[in-house]
Amino acid sequence: MKDGETRELLWEYKSTKENEWQWKVDNNEVPVGGEIKDGKEKSVLELEARLPANILQRNVVSREINFSSKNEIKNLRLIQCVKLNDAIIEEWNFRFGFVVPGSTNAWEQQIQSATKTKTESDDPSPSPPMDAKFLSGNVTIDTYFYDGDDLMATKCMRIYYD
Repeated sequence: MKDGETRELLWEYKSTKENEWQWKVDNNEVPVGGEIKDGKEKSVLELEARLPANILQRNVVSREINFSSKNEIKNLRLIQCVKLNDAIIEEWNFRFGFVVPGSTNAWEQQIQSATKTKTESDDPSPSPPMDAKFLSGNVTIDTYFYDGDDLMATKCMRIYYD
C-alpha cells in the first residue's frame, strides 16, 4: 500500500509458501487452510496485516494486487467485504476480465478517504478517521475470487494497526 498522493510505500505484504493465495482444480492436495467443495478446492485462510496506524490519516491510499495464473481465467472478478466486528461496513466489486494463461498481472486501486459534506463543514478535508486502537484486530477484509459466477477462492485478511 502506498500514499496515493506521494507514492510513499506504507506497507507491503510478503507472500510465503504457507500463506500464498492459490487454488487448484481437481487436485487431491489441499494447501494450508484449504477445503474441497464440489470437486474444486476452495482456499479458506485468514491472514494478518499489520499496517502503520498513520495510514488512517492519509487522504488517498493506493493498493496493488499482483497475481499470476498458470491457467486461463475467462472472467476474473473479486468481491471484497470490509467488516467491523463481523458486520459488513463496505463492499467493493471489481472486474478484471480475461486472464491470459501463464501471465503475471498487477491491479491497482486508489481509495480516497471520506470527506465532510458541505452541510457538515465548508472545509472539504477528510473526516477524522476512526481510532486505530478500536479498529485494530476488529476489521477484516474478505476477498472472494470468481471466474464468472464460479467461486475459486476466499481469503480473509485481519487488519491490525501498529
